[in-house]
Amino acid sequence: MKQVSDWMKSPVLTTDGDTSILDAAKKMQVKKSSYIAVLNGKKPVGLLTDKELVSFVSTDKLPSSTKVKDVSSKNFVTVSPEDSILDVCTVFNTKNLTLMLVVKDDKLVGTLSMGDIIKGLVG
Repeated sequence: MKQVSDWMKSPVLTTDGDTSILDAAKKMQVKKSSYIAVLNGKKPVGLLTDKELVSFVSTDKLPSSTKVKDVSSKNFVTVSPEDSILDVCTVFNTKNLTLMLVVKDDKLVGTLSMGDIIKGLVG
């Protein structure tokens, strides 16, 4: 049975919570990423996606003076590299997710998206 570690992506684009929204968005643009993981040390504490950035644009706050930790989602789901793909697919489906952070020993080691699973299946 395939495990998360077989199909996850690594390394992950990361930043810390004190980074400005502007700097995080620039980093995402350069790397052509729709998300950036927010870390405290090596532990994930948030996830900033293009969805949060679009919502942020509708506020009157300045991206250069707003911190990532004030905008990023704290409601992200983590999985272990050893988890089975079948179990993770169930979580993707029941929670209506498109991305999960892969964590081992409280350290971010990768990401797994629905796209990664589809690529793994069609091979």
